Amino acid sequence: MSKQDLTVQKVLDVKKLNLSLENSAAKLGVVSTYLKKFILRNNINWIGIERGKRPINLNSDLQKCKKLNINYQAVKYRQYVFGLSFDEAVNVVLESNAK
Repeated sequence: MSKQDLTVQKVLDVKKLNLSLENSAAKLGVVSTYLKKFILRNNINWIGIERGKRPINLNSDLQKCKKLNINYQAVKYRQYVFGLSFDEAVNVVLESNAK
């Protein structure tokens, strides 16, 4: 199958098989990068392919710092230099910002 033969219906039929993107592309006879672009262009919902930004982990240290409105690098610096835990480093940064 060539790029011209690829249709939305054929892609949806292969999607039902729950294959990976690479295996689906091989089954359709196209390159996986082309299949990914085709999926995005046609707004097909495919597990593992998202339009735009990646999902945000709200429990990450970066997101915790953003929520507290403090500098993430300042916290990481104190963790590295002083050997503090994340929570201890956050408290040190908050105290220094309060002064």
